[in-house]
Amino acid sequence: MCCFLIIVVNSILRKCYKEDIFKCTYVMGDFEFSKSEVKLGDLGGNQFSVLLRDCEATSTENLECIKKLLLRNGFLNYFGLQRFGNNLDTHEIGKLILQKDYQAVVERILTPNEHTKRNVADSLNKYKTSGDPTAALDMLSYKNSLEGLILKSLSKDPTNFKGALKSLHYKQQTLYTHAYQSYVWNRVVSRRVKEHGTSVLSGDLVRGEKEGEVRYIIQEVDVRNTDITEVVLPLPGYDVLFPDNCCKQYFEEVLQGDGMSLDHFKGSLGKEFNVSGAYRNIIFKPSEFEADILKYKEEDEKLVATDMDRILERKFERVQEGHAQAEPGQASCEECEV
Repeated sequence: MCCFLIIVVNSILRKCYKEDIFKCTYVMGDFEFSKSEVKLGDLGGNQFSVLLRDCEATSTENLECIKKLLLRNGFLNYFGLQRFGNNLDTHEIGKLILQKDYQAVVERILTPNEHTKRNVADSLNKYKTSGDPTAALDMLSYKNSLEGLILKSLSKDPTNFKGALKSLHYKQQTLYTHAYQSYVWNRVVSRRVKEHGTSVLSGDLVRGEKEGEVRYIIQEVDVRNTDITEVVLPLPGYDVLFPDNCCKQYFEEVLQGDGMSLDHFKGSLGKEFNVSGAYRNIIFKPSEFEADILKYKEEDEKLVATDMDRILERKFERVQEGHAQAEPGQASCEECEV
């Protein structure tokens, strides 16, 4: 396995440095061997630089106020848009999988949207109008794409829609069901915070001493001594505990509104599409968080160094920090009660 990885990495690097590095699809750097693999959810080393342009005038005082509030209170740990795809419908496909409506699943995947490339869209429209998967497949320039694999499977057995779905990589299949779990989790968190704020409730779940374990907090003294950042909610599945309070009812009501129930996650289907469930903290507090105000004149002016700059060790001078004074009506840190 290690030899294979070395060959792949070396071949990519040779291509990048033999040709123009800026024309390459992939550029790799700052990697090393490790005794353990990176697993889903291992995000402790992730750092991001987020640049917001065209912001309304503010002040460094207000920015410091926001920073302190964020570090003190954290943020709702929602699953973001990445989990739900460009068309924001991966959770809908996941729901159809759990309902075993495989024909609807395939039709949904093979429906083009505004983000679909022209060649793929033409192929999918051909399939929609003719019902001929072979003709649609012939139109694709890249036949091992998600759409190509499904069309290839349908060309062999036009009515085996579950077989077409199973022709996709296993991680792609479970991406849809995980998206639905995430969608339900987001909905439940929103309702909980709307009705109870950031209070810890009797019957909440917190993580146990061993990895993957959780325990209930029932006693009033435990509730008082538990911080909201310790509380977790489950992603619905066949192998998780649910809070012993109103939140379990919230899960049931969200699922019921979708024509679903917790039973849809059980049995052979649950294991087949890996919906055992997991636990996620409701509130997350960031660490090593910094924020600056940068002034710029041109819309496309470069304001922060990119990963490519770091890999190639290119020098980059930051734009001087702004020192605008607070305008009337803007909140001070004291007003934010930091």
